[in-house]
Amino acid sequence: MKIAVDARTLGSRPSGVGMYLNDFLKVLMKYREFEFVLLSDVAESEYIRYFMEKGIPVITQGKAVYRSAGVYSYFSFIQKQLNEIQPDLFWEVNTIIPIRLKGNFKTMITIHDMFPIEYVEYFGIVYSLYFKHNLAKTLRNTDMILYNSIQTKKTTEKLFPAARKIANCNAYIIANPLKDTWETTDKGYFLYVGNMEKRKGVDLLLKGYRRYRELGGTKELILAGKMQEDDIDSLLKETLAGGGVTANVCSRMLSYAQAAQASGADGILTTCTSVNEATKYIRKFLNIPVMNIEEPVAEMAVANGTRIGILATLPTSPAAIGRVIMEKAAEAGKEIELVNEVVDGAFDVLCSGDREKHDRMVCEALYQLAEKVDVIAFAQISMSLLPHDPVNVPVYKIGLSGFEKIYRMMNE
Repeated sequence: MKIAVDARTLGSRPSGVGMYLNDFLKVLMKYREFEFVLLSDVAESEYIRYFMEKGIPVITQGKAVYRSAGVYSYFSFIQKQLNEIQPDLFWEVNTIIPIRLKGNFKTMITIHDMFPIEYVEYFGIVYSLYFKHNLAKTLRNTDMILYNSIQTKKTTEKLFPAARKIANCNAYIIANPLKDTWETTDKGYFLYVGNMEKRKGVDLLLKGYRRYRELGGTKELILAGKMQEDDIDSLLKETLAGGGVTANVCSRMLSYAQAAQASGADGILTTCTSVNEATKYIRKFLNIPVMNIEEPVAEMAVANGTRIGILATLPTSPAAIGRVIMEKAAEAGKEIELVNEVVDGAFDVLCSGDREKHDRMVCEALYQLAEKVDVIAFAQISMSLLPHDPVNVPVYKIGLSGFEKIYRMMNE
């Protein structure tokens, strides 16, 4: 059986999913009835080179892929290679297959967890929407699911009932279990190894350790890993403090965009409406498409109303999306009126982790605003998953429409 594997998690710096694949392959390659071909963006890590040295073919795209629109062009590369390889099975270890693959082969995916949907606050609205939309699409074209636990299977089938009809099994391999024990001479300590993010529970670990010390504990806590999300957090705080986009914000946005372009990005989608004004200043310094995620929402609002309500939870957001709406109205030669509604305190409530209270506050404002306007535009992507009762006017939410438009721009 010839098996083609998406091995990009092994390509550069493997994390949890990469080591999962590493352990699986080390065991499965011992069986002569399996012939593997590994597909990857790059082949830089010692882990993927190990399989190359063992004679397993590795085919690379030649540029690193990040969690962005670059994934779509990567899967175009995957499709091309599958046409040439003609495998019996394609194994997607990263769960998501964002395009429909064509060919005379079976498809298997590994599902590790549903955290992007269950814990939106740790992954962000953008990735949560991407994951939910594309997993539903993936399941429609999947022949088998490999779960890493019974709990993951139960959660997946609860959120995606279509998964119940797909052949599946639970499996996890540890290729190098510890067989020896050692005597230690230190007095003991607490050790955390992994990315330092809330979704990993590091905030709970720190709170627990602080309480431990308050109660007289003396053992040290050692954290080993990469600190995440500081840059984005400080960027947003600076914008809010300055009341809008400053020269420094524009400079930082340009440096981020140029870094993305240098890393091989095919397009850039900016997702924070509070800093999106900077986009028009940095476009001329880049050679790839750059778009604000609220642009499709602005276009739909202008096309379907003249009295447009803007609902926001940050004071800077109405002005940001309002500028885009006014620009689209001018392009269409249409006179419009904007009605802004900011739900004071809702964003702070969301950041504290109380999504239910945030949703109640925003819904109350939504229902009131719907009585005053022709259409409503949500000003922030953090509001896109808001569940609400039907209202008598169209409601446009920032999210997938932005991804779809930047993808079209990249392929024009």
